[in-house]
Amino acid sequence: MKTKTDNKEDARLARLAMRGNMAALAELFEQKQQNFLATALYICGNKQDAEDAVQNSFIEIHGSIGKLRSPSKVNAWMSVILRRQCYKLLAGRRQDHSIEEMDEAQLPVATQDESSPEKYLETKELRERMVGIVKSLPPRSREVVFYYYYDEMSVKEIAELTCLRISTVTSVLARARLQIKKEILAEE
Repeated sequence: MKTKTDNKEDARLARLAMRGNMAALAELFEQKQQNFLATALYICGNKQDAEDAVQNSFIEIHGSIGKLRSPSKVNAWMSVILRRQCYKLLAGRRQDHSIEEMDEAQLPVATQDESSPEKYLETKELRERMVGIVKSLPPRSREVVFYYYYDEMSVKEIAELTCLRISTVTSVLARARLQIKKEILAEE
């Protein structure tokens, strides 16, 4: 989870990058690379597309950092670019969304109510089961689940990032939870 200090540092680096300091931009990229790759993997569904989306995002960010209006919003701005690049790649490819490269280490750790499906993430065996279930979710559901549980974003933040209504995000999250619960019950 990002802290206010992290966000201030990101804004500082963004201000420097906006003035042409490429070392600051490189540092910002370095800080974001792992999270960007994880996010792209959830959206794209495979490692190659995820890596391509991250690379394309960094190229776009490099070319347009001077257009950033508010350095304090750099994280949201970069996430929107990444998301757009992911969906651009998906639109150009066959919609096969198996996530063969994803493993249990890339899934979020449960922090919610113990009676919820997320509780299944606590042990390795159950985490592996959850990987299979998450793999079967549609791309938008995977994305919302990822942002909510892995990035610990609020429904409002997800709505802003994805340009969806709050009610839509809530609905997608509820359907994903229901699907996860059904899959878990079916396996038992």
